[in-house]
Amino acid sequence: MQQSQMISLSDGEQLTDWMIRQVKERCQDRYRLIHLAEDSKLRYNQLWRFTNGHQVNQQFINDLFNYLVN
Repeated sequence: MQQSQMISLSDGEQLTDWMIRQVKERCQDRYRLIHLAEDSKLRYNQLWRFTNGHQVNQQFINDLFNYLVN
């Protein structure tokens, strides 16, 4: 059985903008970026770079997207 998920983007919003918003919404109060990195098995420094608008590789973006939609 295949699952699908619909992601709604605002006018002019890109998928990476949605991903950054999802990460920042999850990282509030006591749950911080380091905890998300540990739970997702992604590298903290790349996650920090991504959420602060710096360049990261495509494999990281793919891995983060897969984590966010699952």
